[in-house]
Amino acid sequence: MSDVNVYVDAEDNISIKDDKQIIKLQVRFEDLTESQKQQLKGEKGDPLRFEDLTESQKQQLKGDPGPAPDTSEFMVKDELEQIITILKQINGGN
Repeated sequence: MSDVNVYVDAEDNISIKDDKQIIKLQVRFEDLTESQKQQLKGEKGDPLRFEDLTESQKQQLKGDPGPAPDTSEFMVKDELEQIITILKQINGGN
């Protein structure tokens, strides 16, 4: 097994020196300095657009179509126009 060296420099940069193995560190995000947290976040990338998704991902966002809405309680345009006409007559044509 080779030596593993973990360094934190004056600017709170973390570096691990050993390219022969994967190292698993248990560190809570709250325990890091603001500078170290920023390093983990990295650069802000381009915003994700709907067009960037695969067809499978798009379908997952859309989901399955649900049942058709019950519109039996809604007024139709003709009924609403009749009500407006009657109200205008009651109000003297205004």
